[in-house]
Amino acid sequence: MKSLIVRINLLISLIPAAAVAFVSGPGSINAGDNVISYGQQIERGKIEPNENKASFQSAAIDIQKLRYARGLKSFLGFERSHFFIEYLQYESNKEQVGNTLFYNADKGSASVLGFSADLSHDLDKQFSFYASYSLNRNYNIKKFSNPRLDTFALGFTTAFNISENLFHKGLLHFGSGDGKEQNSYIAVDTGFGYKLNSLINRQATISASVFIEADTAERFDAAYD
Repeated sequence: MKSLIVRINLLISLIPAAAVAFVSGPGSINAGDNVISYGQQIERGKIEPNENKASFQSAAIDIQKLRYARGLKSFLGFERSHFFIEYLQYESNKEQVGNTLFYNADKGSASVLGFSADLSHDLDKQFSFYASYSLNRNYNIKKFSNPRLDTFALGFTTAFNISENLFHKGLLHFGSGDGKEQNSYIAVDTGFGYKLNSLINRQATISASVFIEADTAERFDAAYD
């Protein structure tokens, strides 16, 4: 089964925001800075295990992420870069159609190691890339309602100012999937943001974007088929 996801995102943030979607690129970090962050991500939607509409069902995934990042200077020829390691835990609901249970509810965890660097960065524009690798994953990989946990991922992010407050942001992301059950895919997120600092006298941003995700491989599941 291949899938195509098209979504319109609307985000209001009280901190400067980067591209936000089911997949997102890391922001820039100053050299020498150590950044520890914790976040929660709630995903609600629908899974389509095969072309038979009777298999379609709701999905719920709750994710907790703990990330450490260290800013680097003049590393591998990049003036501005950082590495990061992320640990996540998540819970997903059961997969059931009618009285038929395909997969039980599941809890899992994973660790991800990554590197990000700016290819261009000044006051008006930024162009960056990132790469990440999953060190370990502990969950039921056969389920469809799993978070995106790629063996390998590569992405590019862009941002540039159109005016003092209006800016454009973009993301291009390739994920390998898990190499067994989860499909590889390409995701694109592009849109605009507006800084509200001058209106409310504090750092805040509102942004809207179009998110498109398409599988580049096809998966079959004997239980559903």
